Amino acid sequence: MLYCLGRSVWPQLERDLAKSGGDLDCRHYYTSDSMKKYYSKVCPVVLDAMDDPHDNIRSYVGWVLSKLVVEGLKQQPALEKKTIATLKKALRNKEKKVRMYAVHTAAALGKRAKPLLDALIKALQDPRWFVRKGAAGALGELGKDARKAVPMLAKALHDGTWDVKKQAARALFKVGGPHVVRELLRWRRHPNKRVVAYVLQVIGWMKGRAKRAKRALVSALNSPHQEVRRAAAQSLVWIGTSALPSLLRALKHRKLHVRQAAAWGLGKWPKPNKSIAAALTKALEDKAPRVQYESAHALRRL
Repeated sequence: MLYCLGRSVWPQLERDLAKSGGDLDCRHYYTSDSMKKYYSKVCPVVLDAMDDPHDNIRSYVGWVLSKLVVEGLKQQPALEKKTIATLKKALRNKEKKVRMYAVHTAAALGKRAKPLLDALIKALQDPRWFVRKGAAGALGELGKDARKAVPMLAKALHDGTWDVKKQAARALFKVGGPHVVRELLRWRRHPNKRVVAYVLQVIGWMKGRAKRAKRALVSALNSPHQEVRRAAAQSLVWIGTSALPSLLRALKHRKLHVRQAAAWGLGKWPKPNKSIAAALTKALEDKAPRVQYESAHALRRL
């Protein structure tokens, strides 16, 4: 690759070799500060090398591309179309590391990776978890431009790997909007209650943008599963002041576990609040010992 860059790079290489005592990590060298001024030359060579017939070379070059693509395109914007075309091809590559570095490069490109939207959505179904995770991250960087990916990102919350679920949740949060909340609410009746609890938490992360989900969250306080009830209560707290009346009403619900979940949630309220303190103090007289217990703990946390 250094040979392909031409004689202009050689003096810099000689100086850096002398500094390192002859021990230079080539892979990191291409992305070092010394090479930044040559990125306009490095980038075309790296893009061409992505078509190398050897898997290990393509993997090596993919890593380099993911690190220098942003600066390279700043210096030579005309390479953007070639970069997108190269990444589309790389996302279909049989070598897993090439696909992984392709999604990382797409994430680094941010909104400029919009032409890769369909390919990234497909990558959410990749057999390798680290490719799926990277694809979710890249879709999140697209923000509102990734609305088309919302159903598949919501499905990724059911992924067997925690890192993929977490990255999909972050992506949904970045995409935002009522359509995301609607898609997430479709999952609240999923048979796996851990999935339901996680979906409810993601809705809560959206805070004020999730106001339309209040009724569904209040309904989830009636779940027979404590994990789901607590996730719903926490999300109502995250939504904020507009959800407070719903939690206070739930504290007077006829069902014990709804009152218990409401008391637990009110104890998570971020700021001192007189109406919450008064409601919890009154709940100390509840007939159910578990509600009394949660109310006492909540008061101590306020």
